[in-house]
Amino acid sequence: MIYDSVYTYGDDEEIWVRGITSVHSIELFMQTSEKMLLIVFPLLIILIGAIGYFMIKRALRQVDLICDEVENISNGKDLSKRLSLPKTKDELYELSKKFNEMFERLEFSFEKERQFTSDVSHELRTPVAVIISQCEYLLENENLSAEDKEEIAVILRQAKRMSKLTSEMLMIARNEQDEQHLMEKLDFGLLSELVIEELQTKAQEKNIEITLQKQDDLFMNGDQTLILRMMMNLITNAINYGKTNGHIHVILKVENDQIVGEVKDDGIGISEKHLDKIWERFYRIDKSRSRENGGTGLGLSMVRWIVNLHNGTIHVESIEGIGTSFIFRFPKI
Repeated sequence: MIYDSVYTYGDDEEIWVRGITSVHSIELFMQTSEKMLLIVFPLLIILIGAIGYFMIKRALRQVDLICDEVENISNGKDLSKRLSLPKTKDELYELSKKFNEMFERLEFSFEKERQFTSDVSHELRTPVAVIISQCEYLLENENLSAEDKEEIAVILRQAKRMSKLTSEMLMIARNEQDEQHLMEKLDFGLLSELVIEELQTKAQEKNIEITLQKQDDLFMNGDQTLILRMMMNLITNAINYGKTNGHIHVILKVENDQIVGEVKDDGIGISEKHLDKIWERFYRIDKSRSRENGGTGLGLSMVRWIVNLHNGTIHVESIEGIGTSFIFRFPKI
Protein backbone atom coordinates (compact mmCIF):
# COMPACT_ATOMS: atom_id res chain seq x y z
CA MET A 1 0.00 0.00 0.00
CA ILE A 2 1.46 3.40 -1.09
CA TYR A 3 0.49 6.84 0.21
CA ASP A 4 1.71 10.02 -1.60
CA SER A 5 1.31 13.58 -0.28
CA VAL A 6 2.74 16.96 -1.45
CA TYR A 7 3.64 19.88 0.83
CA THR A 8 4.43 23.46 -0.28
CA TYR A 9 7.02 25.63 1.43
CA GLY A 10 9.10 28.71 0.74
CA ASP A 11 8.77 30.32 -2.74
CA ASP A 12 6.53 27.79 -4.39
CA GLU A 13 8.80 24.97 -3.41
CA GLU A 14 7.20 21.55 -3.09
CA ILE A 15 8.16 18.39 -1.37
CA TRP A 16 6.65 15.00 -2.03
CA VAL A 17 6.30 12.42 0.71
CA ARG A 18 5.63 8.79 -0.02
CA GLY A 19 4.64 6.18 2.65
CA ILE A 20 4.84 2.50 1.89
CA THR A 21 3.59 -0.40 4.05
CA SER A 22 3.16 -4.09 3.46
CA VAL A 23 -0.37 -5.32 2.77
CA HIS A 24 0.60 -8.73 4.08
CA SER A 25 1.23 -7.45 7.63
CA ILE A 26 -2.19 -5.78 7.77
CA GLU A 27 -3.88 -8.92 6.48
CA LEU A 28 -2.02 -10.93 9.07
CA PHE A 29 -3.18 -8.52 11.82
CA MET A 30 -6.81 -8.72 10.65
CA GLN A 31 -6.71 -12.50 10.52
CA THR A 32 -5.23 -12.64 14.00
CA SER A 33 -7.88 -10.19 15.28
CA GLU A 34 -10.68 -12.26 13.78
CA LYS A 35 -9.38 -15.40 15.45
CA MET A 36 -9.07 -13.58 18.76
CA LEU A 37 -12.64 -12.27 18.48
CA LEU A 38 -13.99 -15.73 17.67
CA ILE A 39 -12.40 -16.99 20.90
CA VAL A 40 -12.74 -13.99 23.21
CA PHE A 41 -16.23 -12.82 22.22
CA PRO A 42 -18.10 -16.02 23.28
CA LEU A 43 -16.05 -16.15 26.47
CA LEU A 44 -16.91 -12.51 27.09
CA ILE A 45 -20.62 -13.21 26.60
CA ILE A 46 -20.46 -16.17 29.01
CA LEU A 47 -18.57 -14.06 31.56
CA ILE A 48 -21.08 -11.20 31.30
CA GLY A 49 -23.98 -13.67 31.61
CA ALA A 50 -22.43 -15.34 34.68
CA ILE A 51 -21.75 -12.00 36.35
CA GLY A 52 -25.30 -10.83 35.55
CA TYR A 53 -26.80 -14.07 36.90
CA PHE A 54 -24.98 -13.84 40.22
CA MET A 55 -25.75 -10.14 40.55
CA ILE A 56 -29.48 -10.73 39.91
CA LYS A 57 -29.51 -13.76 42.21
CA ARG A 58 -27.89 -11.71 44.96
CA ALA A 59 -30.34 -8.87 44.36
CA LEU A 60 -33.35 -11.24 44.50
CA ARG A 61 -32.13 -13.22 47.51
CA GLN A 62 -34.05 -10.90 49.80
CA VAL A 63 -37.17 -11.42 47.67
CA ASP A 64 -36.84 -15.20 48.15
CA LEU A 65 -36.39 -14.65 51.88
CA ILE A 66 -39.51 -12.49 52.02
CA CYS A 67 -41.51 -15.15 50.11
CA ASP A 68 -40.31 -17.91 52.45
CA GLU A 69 -41.14 -15.91 55.59
CA VAL A 70 -44.59 -14.97 54.25
CA GLU A 71 -45.27 -18.62 53.40
CA ASN A 72 -44.15 -19.75 56.87
CA ILE A 73 -46.40 -17.19 58.53
CA SER A 74 -49.30 -18.17 56.29
CA ASN A 75 -48.85 -21.93 56.78
CA GLY A 76 -48.22 -21.60 60.50
CA LYS A 77 -51.23 -19.30 60.87
CA ASP A 78 -49.32 -17.22 63.40
CA LEU A 79 -49.94 -13.61 62.47
CA SER A 80 -47.90 -12.38 65.44
CA LYS A 81 -44.70 -13.11 63.48
CA ARG A 82 -43.10 -10.40 61.38
CA LEU A 83 -40.74 -10.26 58.40
CA SER A 84 -37.09 -9.45 59.04
CA LEU A 85 -36.25 -6.04 57.57
CA PRO A 86 -33.24 -5.70 55.21
CA LYS A 87 -30.33 -3.61 56.45
CA THR A 88 -30.43 -1.39 53.37
CA LYS A 89 -33.43 0.91 53.20
CA ASP A 90 -34.31 0.21 49.60
CA GLU A 91 -37.48 -0.91 47.79
CA LEU A 92 -37.35 -4.36 49.42
CA TYR A 93 -37.12 -2.71 52.82
CA GLU A 94 -40.30 -0.77 52.08
CA LEU A 95 -41.99 -3.93 50.76
CA SER A 96 -41.14 -5.87 53.95
CA LYS A 97 -42.34 -2.97 56.05
CA LYS A 98 -45.68 -2.87 54.21
CA PHE A 99 -46.08 -6.63 54.68
CA ASN A 100 -45.50 -6.24 58.42
CA GLU A 101 -48.08 -3.48 58.60
CA MET A 102 -50.55 -5.72 56.76
CA PHE A 103 -49.88 -8.63 59.16
CA GLU A 104 -50.39 -6.29 62.09
CA ARG A 105 -53.79 -5.18 60.78
CA LEU A 106 -54.80 -8.77 60.03
CA GLU A 107 -53.74 -9.91 63.48
CA PHE A 108 -55.80 -7.15 65.08
CA SER A 109 -58.85 -8.00 62.94
CA PHE A 110 -58.67 -11.73 63.65
CA GLU A 111 -58.13 -11.10 67.34
CA LYS A 112 -61.22 -8.91 67.46
CA GLU A 113 -63.18 -11.61 65.61
CA ARG A 114 -62.01 -14.32 68.04
CA GLN A 115 -62.86 -12.16 71.02
CA PHE A 116 -66.28 -11.42 69.57
CA THR A 117 -66.95 -15.13 69.00
CA SER A 118 -65.87 -15.96 72.53
CA ASP A 119 -67.94 -13.16 74.08
CA VAL A 120 -71.06 -14.01 72.08
CA SER A 121 -70.73 -17.70 72.96
CA HIS A 122 -70.42 -16.83 76.64
CA GLU A 123 -73.41 -14.51 76.54
CA LEU A 124 -75.63 -16.99 74.69
CA ARG A 125 -75.03 -19.93 77.01
CA THR A 126 -77.14 -18.62 79.89
CA PRO A 127 -80.29 -17.59 77.95
CA VAL A 128 -80.17 -20.80 75.89
CA ALA A 129 -79.88 -22.86 79.06
CA VAL A 130 -82.90 -21.02 80.48
CA ILE A 131 -84.93 -21.71 77.33
CA ILE A 132 -84.05 -25.42 77.49
CA SER A 133 -84.93 -25.73 81.16
CA GLN A 134 -88.24 -23.86 80.72
CA CYS A 135 -89.20 -25.99 77.73
CA GLU A 136 -88.45 -29.18 79.64
CA TYR A 137 -90.49 -27.86 82.57
CA LEU A 138 -93.45 -27.03 80.31
CA LEU A 139 -93.38 -30.47 78.68
CA GLU A 140 -93.96 -31.99 82.13
CA ASN A 141 -97.22 -30.04 82.45
CA GLU A 142 -100.06 -32.52 81.86
CA ASN A 143 -102.58 -29.72 81.25
CA LEU A 144 -100.99 -28.75 77.93
CA SER A 145 -102.56 -29.99 74.73
CA ALA A 146 -100.70 -32.27 72.35
CA GLU A 147 -100.37 -29.41 69.86
CA ASP A 148 -98.82 -27.12 72.48
CA LYS A 149 -96.37 -29.83 73.55
CA GLU A 150 -95.37 -30.39 69.95
CA GLU A 151 -94.61 -26.70 69.46
CA ILE A 152 -92.64 -26.58 72.71
CA ALA A 153 -90.70 -29.68 71.61
CA VAL A 154 -89.72 -27.86 68.41
CA ILE A 155 -88.44 -24.92 70.48
CA LEU A 156 -86.57 -27.35 72.74
CA ARG A 157 -84.87 -29.08 69.79
CA GLN A 158 -83.74 -25.78 68.29
CA ALA A 159 -82.55 -24.53 71.68
CA LYS A 160 -80.49 -27.68 72.18
CA ARG A 161 -79.03 -27.22 68.71
CA MET A 162 -78.16 -23.62 69.57
CA SER A 163 -76.61 -24.79 72.84
CA LYS A 164 -74.44 -27.26 70.97
CA LEU A 165 -73.45 -24.58 68.47
CA THR A 166 -72.43 -22.06 71.17
CA SER A 167 -70.50 -24.76 73.00
CA GLU A 168 -68.52 -25.66 69.87
CA MET A 169 -67.93 -22.01 69.00
CA LEU A 170 -66.64 -21.36 72.50
CA MET A 171 -64.30 -24.35 72.33
CA ILE A 172 -62.89 -23.21 68.97
CA ALA A 173 -62.49 -19.63 70.22
CA ARG A 174 -60.59 -20.82 73.29
CA ASN A 175 -58.30 -22.92 71.13
CA GLU A 176 -57.58 -20.02 68.77
CA GLN A 177 -56.65 -17.88 71.77
CA ASP A 178 -53.86 -20.42 72.48
CA GLU A 179 -55.27 -21.58 75.77
CA GLN A 180 -53.20 -24.28 77.44
CA HIS A 181 -54.39 -27.86 77.07
CA LEU A 182 -53.76 -30.67 79.50
CA MET A 183 -51.55 -33.12 77.62
CA GLU A 184 -51.27 -36.55 79.20
CA LYS A 185 -50.69 -40.16 78.25
CA LEU A 186 -53.88 -41.52 76.68
CA ASP A 187 -55.05 -44.98 75.64
CA PHE A 188 -56.59 -44.13 72.27
CA GLY A 189 -58.20 -47.55 71.97
CA LEU A 190 -59.96 -47.24 75.32
CA LEU A 191 -61.23 -43.73 74.52
CA SER A 192 -62.61 -44.99 71.21
CA GLU A 193 -64.44 -47.81 73.01
CA LEU A 194 -66.05 -45.27 75.36
CA VAL A 195 -67.22 -43.12 72.46
CA ILE A 196 -68.65 -46.08 70.55
CA GLU A 197 -70.46 -47.30 73.64
CA GLU A 198 -72.01 -43.88 74.18
CA LEU A 199 -73.16 -43.60 70.54
CA GLN A 200 -74.61 -47.10 70.25
CA THR A 201 -78.12 -45.90 71.14
CA LYS A 202 -78.01 -43.19 68.45
CA ALA A 203 -76.74 -45.73 65.90
CA GLN A 204 -79.46 -48.24 66.78
CA GLU A 205 -82.11 -45.66 65.86
CA LYS A 206 -81.02 -46.18 62.24
CA ASN A 207 -80.10 -49.83 62.79
CA ILE A 208 -76.44 -49.03 62.08
CA GLU A 209 -73.83 -51.44 63.41
CA ILE A 210 -70.58 -49.96 64.77
CA THR A 211 -67.57 -52.28 64.91
CA LEU A 212 -64.16 -51.61 66.42
CA GLN A 213 -60.98 -53.29 65.21
CA LYS A 214 -57.89 -52.24 67.15
CA GLN A 215 -54.39 -53.29 67.99
CA ASP A 216 -52.81 -53.06 71.42
CA ASP A 217 -50.43 -50.39 72.70
CA LEU A 218 -52.26 -47.38 71.22
CA PHE A 219 -50.81 -44.75 73.54
CA MET A 220 -50.33 -41.07 72.71
CA ASN A 221 -49.94 -37.69 74.36
CA GLY A 222 -53.08 -35.62 74.16
CA ASP A 223 -55.95 -33.74 75.72
CA GLN A 224 -58.52 -36.35 76.72
CA THR A 225 -61.52 -34.03 76.31
CA LEU A 226 -60.50 -32.98 72.82
CA ILE A 227 -59.66 -36.50 71.61
CA LEU A 228 -63.05 -37.70 72.87
CA ARG A 229 -64.72 -34.82 71.04
CA MET A 230 -62.83 -35.63 67.83
CA MET A 231 -63.93 -39.28 67.83
CA MET A 232 -67.44 -38.27 68.88
CA ASN A 233 -67.70 -35.90 65.92
CA LEU A 234 -66.33 -38.38 63.39
CA ILE A 235 -68.59 -41.26 64.45
CA THR A 236 -71.64 -38.99 64.88
CA ASN A 237 -71.01 -37.67 61.37
CA ALA A 238 -70.88 -41.25 60.07
CA ILE A 239 -74.19 -42.04 61.81
CA ASN A 240 -75.93 -38.89 60.57
CA TYR A 241 -74.95 -39.49 56.95
CA GLY A 242 -75.04 -43.26 57.07
CA LYS A 243 -77.73 -45.38 55.50
CA THR A 244 -80.34 -47.28 57.51
CA ASN A 245 -79.15 -50.85 58.22
CA GLY A 246 -75.62 -49.68 57.43
CA HIS A 247 -72.23 -50.27 59.02
CA ILE A 248 -69.53 -48.11 60.57
CA HIS A 249 -66.04 -49.58 60.95
CA VAL A 250 -63.54 -47.99 63.34
CA ILE A 251 -60.02 -49.33 62.67
CA LEU A 252 -57.05 -48.47 64.88
CA LYS A 253 -53.52 -49.73 64.28
CA VAL A 254 -49.83 -48.84 64.61
CA GLU A 255 -47.65 -47.97 61.61
CA ASN A 256 -44.09 -46.62 61.85
CA ASP A 257 -44.44 -45.23 65.39
CA GLN A 258 -47.78 -43.65 64.51
CA ILE A 259 -51.34 -44.40 65.54
CA VAL A 260 -53.35 -44.74 62.34
CA GLY A 261 -57.12 -44.56 62.68
CA GLU A 262 -59.96 -44.85 60.21
CA VAL A 263 -63.69 -44.19 60.61
CA LYS A 264 -65.35 -45.79 57.61
CA ASP A 265 -69.04 -45.89 56.72
CA ASP A 266 -71.16 -47.14 53.82
CA GLY A 267 -73.39 -44.08 53.77
CA ILE A 268 -74.33 -41.52 51.15
CA GLY A 269 -70.74 -40.44 50.51
CA ILE A 270 -69.42 -37.04 49.44
CA SER A 271 -69.03 -35.83 45.88
CA GLU A 272 -65.52 -34.86 44.78
CA LYS A 273 -66.37 -31.17 44.42
CA HIS A 274 -67.20 -30.95 48.15
CA LEU A 275 -64.20 -32.86 49.55
CA ASP A 276 -61.95 -29.79 49.95
CA LYS A 277 -64.72 -27.70 51.51
CA ILE A 278 -66.04 -29.99 54.25
CA TRP A 279 -63.38 -28.72 56.67
CA GLU A 280 -64.65 -25.14 56.44
CA ARG A 281 -66.72 -23.78 59.30
CA PHE A 282 -70.48 -23.86 58.81
CA TYR A 283 -70.07 -25.58 55.43
CA ARG A 284 -72.77 -28.19 54.94
CA ILE A 285 -73.35 -30.21 51.79
CA ASP A 286 -77.05 -30.77 52.43
CA LYS A 287 -78.24 -27.95 54.71
CA SER A 288 -81.74 -29.30 55.19
CA ARG A 289 -80.43 -32.74 56.15
CA SER A 290 -77.85 -31.18 58.49
CA ARG A 291 -80.56 -29.27 60.34
CA GLU A 292 -82.63 -32.40 60.54
CA ASN A 293 -79.71 -34.25 62.15
CA GLY A 294 -78.94 -31.38 64.50
CA GLY A 295 -75.68 -30.55 62.76
CA THR A 296 -74.00 -27.19 63.31
CA GLY A 297 -71.45 -27.19 60.49
CA LEU A 298 -68.57 -27.01 62.98
CA GLY A 299 -67.98 -30.71 63.60
CA LEU A 300 -65.36 -31.45 60.95
CA SER A 301 -63.73 -28.05 61.36
CA MET A 302 -63.29 -28.88 65.04
CA VAL A 303 -61.92 -32.32 64.16
CA ARG A 304 -59.25 -30.80 61.96
CA TRP A 305 -57.91 -28.32 64.52
CA ILE A 306 -57.93 -31.00 67.24
CA VAL A 307 -55.81 -33.19 64.95
CA ASN A 308 -53.48 -30.28 64.14
CA LEU A 309 -53.18 -29.41 67.83
CA HIS A 310 -51.88 -32.94 68.50
CA ASN A 311 -49.37 -32.78 65.60
CA GLY A 312 -51.42 -35.21 63.56
CA THR A 313 -52.82 -35.37 60.04
CA ILE A 314 -56.25 -36.24 58.66
CA HIS A 315 -57.70 -36.67 55.19
CA VAL A 316 -60.93 -37.94 53.69
CA GLU A 317 -61.64 -40.48 50.97
CA SER A 318 -65.17 -40.76 49.65
CA ILE A 319 -67.23 -42.02 46.73
CA GLU A 320 -70.72 -40.60 46.38
CA GLY A 321 -73.34 -43.24 47.02
CA ILE A 322 -70.82 -45.78 48.37
CA GLY A 323 -69.33 -44.38 51.56
CA THR A 324 -66.73 -42.22 53.27
CA SER A 325 -63.49 -42.86 55.18
CA PHE A 326 -61.77 -40.39 57.50
CA ILE A 327 -58.14 -41.46 58.03
CA PHE A 328 -56.02 -39.79 60.71
CA ARG A 329 -52.52 -40.23 62.17
CA PHE A 330 -51.08 -39.29 65.56
CA PRO A 331 -47.55 -39.66 66.98
CA LYS A 332 -47.35 -42.73 69.18
CA ILE A 333 -45.48 -42.87 72.49
